[in-house]
Amino acid sequence: MQTTDHLEKRHVVPVEANLNCILCNECIESSHHLLFESRFAHYIRTSLYIWYGDIRVLPSSCIEHFWQHKGSIMGKKSSSIWWTVWASAVWGIWLHRNDQLYNDKPIDSGIVLDTIFPGAWSWCKIFVKDFDASLYAWNVNPREWLMQLE
Repeated sequence: MQTTDHLEKRHVVPVEANLNCILCNECIESSHHLLFESRFAHYIRTSLYIWYGDIRVLPSSCIEHFWQHKGSIMGKKSSSIWWTVWASAVWGIWLHRNDQLYNDKPIDSGIVLDTIFPGAWSWCKIFVKDFDASLYAWNVNPREWLMQLE
């Protein structure tokens, strides 16, 4: 990922450039911070758990965050679907960061969430066998739909 910490290491950004995270401006932007440690990413992930009807402690480690779901959400197929949501969240945050950076769009968690839900749904339609939820059912109550899947 071409975050500001990587660009600075390669001497691509000017010395006087602000290297702070564009989403929170609290510390130097790194992919780890941007996607897992920033308040913005934390809010997005918390919102996803609320949408899903689950409460969890959110580790800031990418690997710990990803693997905390192994077998803990119903079954194998449900875990695959949740991992698709996880990947969609990473992608949504990254796209939003780039839109803000390059197109001067406002920072808006609602826009990111509105990208994640249908994005994850379309990826599930492609990659998860027997995934036939409507987008409406997926958005309204994903946990109920997933319980029927197992």
